[in-house]
Amino acid sequence: MLALLDRIEAFLATHQERPALADDDARAFLADFAAALAHDIEGHFAFEEDLLFPRVATAGGYELAAVLRADHDALRRLGGRLRAHCAAALANGF
Repeated sequence: MLALLDRIEAFLATHQERPALADDDARAFLADFAAALAHDIEGHFAFEEDLLFPRVATAGGYELAAVLRADHDALRRLGGRLRAHCAAALANGF
């Protein structure tokens, strides 16, 4: 995920204006970004929700586990919106 954040920073630093639809670097970045959102977030969240949060709750951290689960739910919604924007930009331009 940190590598992805580095790529976002580099992309934004080199693309001050909207990229052209034919900009292969921008298209590759958006496709990679959308795929990473789907893969990295879900993989990370699954680990925490399946293995970590139940242990936190069992140890008495019920409220903490619930807050963390709610955070995941919010981030999933955000990730879904970002992936939809990526798909729209790839299909229709920026």
